[in-house]
Amino acid sequence: MAKLPAVKRISRDDVREAPEWIERLLYPLNLFMETIYYALNKNVTFEENILAQRHSFSIKAGATAAANQYVFAVTMARSPKMLLLGKCEEQAAVFTPIGGPVWIDWTYQDNTVRIESISGLTSTKTYTLELLLI
Repeated sequence: MAKLPAVKRISRDDVREAPEWIERLLYPLNLFMETIYYALNKNVTFEENILAQRHSFSIKAGATAAANQYVFAVTMARSPKMLLLGKCEEQAAVFTPIGGPVWIDWTYQDNTVRIESISGLTSTKTYTLELLLI
């Protein structure tokens, strides 16, 4: 990305020769410029800037991948195109890596995501998953 400009706002002293009405224009212009500058200065977030939905949940793993099911409501203004697994962690006193891939099969219908199966989990262990719908 290109560097941000050095000018973040325009003061009345910068436009001394301008007529009086310029002051009424400078306030909303500076408000806009400062807001955009702040956002583009490493402050862009998914929650505030990308049409996405984060969702966390816990699940006790079943004996098969198909036994690991979960349903949640979609609050986005459109249908999700992707479900990304951000984190899958076993709930245990001591951190233990899962050691293999975790895969989620899911469907979407009527503003609801239905997780049909989660593979890669160990039976009877409880996991916390963090998802991102985009």
